[in-house]
Amino acid sequence: MSHFRTNYIVNAVDNENTKNLQSDQWRAYQLLKSQVRDGHPMKQFATGNLETLKASPEAAGLDMRELLLDFHAKYYSSNTMKVCIYGKATLDAQQAWAEKKFGAIVNKELTVPQVPSDAFPSSCLRKKLTVVPVKDNKSLELLFPMPSQRPLFRSAPCSYLSHLIGHESSGSVLAALKAAGLANGLSCGLHCDYASFAVLAVTIDITDEGLARLDEVIECFFAYVGLLRSAGPQEWIWKESKELSDMYFRFLPKSSPSSCCLGIASNMHLYPKELSLSGAMLQYEMDLQQVSQALENVRPENAL
Repeated sequence: MSHFRTNYIVNAVDNENTKNLQSDQWRAYQLLKSQVRDGHPMKQFATGNLETLKASPEAAGLDMRELLLDFHAKYYSSNTMKVCIYGKATLDAQQAWAEKKFGAIVNKELTVPQVPSDAFPSSCLRKKLTVVPVKDNKSLELLFPMPSQRPLFRSAPCSYLSHLIGHESSGSVLAALKAAGLANGLSCGLHCDYASFAVLAVTIDITDEGLARLDEVIECFFAYVGLLRSAGPQEWIWKESKELSDMYFRFLPKSSPSSCCLGIASNMHLYPKELSLSGAMLQYEMDLQQVSQALENVRPENAL
């Protein structure tokens, strides 16, 4: 499965299994954050409770309400915000609503803060972390930090990589792992993509045998990457990946109004206005050199 997103959509009848799966995903993300270098914003724990948001600050003489207002005054500005309105009313009516609801937000002409790019120095990599899941789940996740992919959205080199690494046909890495009884599934794609750095993730659904022979699974994966590197990027493969993306976008299933608005408003921060609907779902131009550069980050010494 080549399309891999950080937002998981779970359709399950058993609510307990769903909760366990979401818990494992959240715990895995917190574990990843804990591996970031000390002092980096990504390392911060982003969830609070009464102890961290009330008791501890009050004991230290801090007024959380004043801190919240200070944060609002420092970072909230209309020039850093986007809004998407979804409705059946006329455009004139919706424009009037937008002006009434959002017109009073002050434009402070702020610059959006950028996260430092050195989240994963070499000392944070070349590690193997073992997680005991809540759900009965056996998987191997290989993470590869790389430069931000946002400026490269027109050529989308990581879409090319996820298309090949996530392929399931004969000759793919998954086909080899299945033949050896080591894996049942594989997905590849950007785990996260910030303005200053990104992380490519390869997730392999391993069998009991694969868990016992984990090093062989990893060796098989990097052997396949070596084949991709020696063969070099191919124009016909890029065209195949593009055609699949075009078809996926053309037959995109209808989403809920809230999800639609969230996606478009988020895209407006990242892409030209005319691409607010398609965003990163399409590949617009071919640049095989960028594919080679992205592949250079998929190495054992750059893995977590």
